[in-house]
Amino acid sequence: MSEYTKGPWTAHNMVHEEGRPMTPDEIGEYVANSVRMSPETRFLFISGQNDGVDVDVCHVGNGPKGPWNAKLIAAAPELLEALENVAGFIDTPIMRRKLGIDQQNPPEWIESVRSAIRKAKGETQ
Repeated sequence: MSEYTKGPWTAHNMVHEEGRPMTPDEIGEYVANSVRMSPETRFLFISGQNDGVDVDVCHVGNGPKGPWNAKLIAAAPELLEALENVAGFIDTPIMRRKLGIDQQNPPEWIESVRSAIRKAKGETQ
């Protein structure tokens, strides 16, 4: 059984309690303190490559579900590609007919696939 943090998840900038954005130095101090307080296996970075250059994608904090969250985040590109493939397969006239899908009123599961794709691509709030 996976023990990742159930959604919904949100992406946001780091801010102080009153809403003022943290400075890069404050964020660095926060991250450094989080790393110091964590067991070595709990503060993880997810990295990737952009045009052949290694880049940080994000970090997963010191919570007990961090390792599972990191695995889910690291799988995100493949999950998005799989959803896009499913959506492309379903959105063909032949498959819509075979599945009995009304294009004007598609089933909820198709809309959830499309919504997840839009969200992953930043096309919705």
